[in-house]
Order: sequence, then structure tokens, then C-alpha cells
Amino acid sequence: TAHSFYIVSDSAEINLTNSNVNSTGSFAYGVYSASTDHLYISGNNFSASGNNGYGIYASSISSLRVEENNISVTDLEGYGVYLEDSLNSVLRGNWVFSSANNGYGIYILQGSNFANLTDNHVRVQKESITAIQLEEISGFNLENNNVNGEGELSYGISLLDSDSGTVENNV
Repeated sequence: TAHSFYIVSDSAEINLTNSNVNSTGSFAYGVYSASTDHLYISGNNFSASGNNGYGIYASSISSLRVEENNISVTDLEGYGVYLEDSLNSVLRGNWVFSSANNGYGIYILQGSNFANLTDNHVRVQKESITAIQLEEISGFNLENNNVNGEGELSYGISLLDSDSGTVENNV
């Protein structure tokens, strides 16, 4: 397991800006963060290659902002951005690319309520891959995102058991 930035902290605020991060190998993480109050990730370049690679992995974050990053993942079951149990998340202006079979560009999972995804560019290409997936989310906004899925069984936007949301002006 390779972690370029490993952030587990009860700190009030952590900022990660203007970095170039390349992680390789199984379970490679550009950023791994858990149990952080406020996390701001902006202006970075993240790439992860290898089985189960993650550009950004965030769990149990009280307030998360991911803005203006370039994120790329390759190989099997990769995630550009993976969020779980993170409230009040904002993903804005990111460029996400995934060519990972059975992978995701942006994957937001249960407990990540009140997610706001705007002005992101998400491109995925391979088999069984999804550009943006929200699963068991309550309260979300998907607006002005450019989504492109290429490959057999590829999907643009997938909403599974999610409610109280808005989906507008996505291409």
C-alpha cells in the first residue's frame, strides 16, 4: 500500500495545495484522509496506477472542499475521488480521468450527505466504469458537470438509493 499523503487528524483545518503526486502499486493513494474536521484540497495533480488505486480517498470528513485538481487513475478498480461518511462536501472545477476496469471517476458513498458537485470534467474509458456515482446520499447537487463515459457498460451519472437532490445542466 502506497500513500503519498496520509492525513488522519482531529485538526481543525488542513490545506493541501499545489502538489504533484504520483502513486503506484496495489492500493496506491494520492491522498488518504480520515477523521478530519476541515480538509481543503486545491490545485494539485494526482495520479494513481495499480489495482485499487485512488486519486483522493476521504472518509469521515466534516467539511471537504476539492477544487481545481487534475486526477488520473489507471488499471483495475480505480477511483479518481472516493468519499464516504463525509458531510458538506464540495467538488468544483476538477478534471478527473479514469481508465480502470470496474472503476469510477467520482464515487460518493453513504453518509456523505449534502454533496455539491459543480463544473467538474469527468472522463472514463474502459469496461464496467462509471463517471459519477452517488450511492445512498441524501441532499446533493450535480450541476454543470461535463461527463463522458466510453466503453462497454460505461455510465455517465448513476444515482443509487439517493434522494433530495438536484441534477441540472450536465452534459
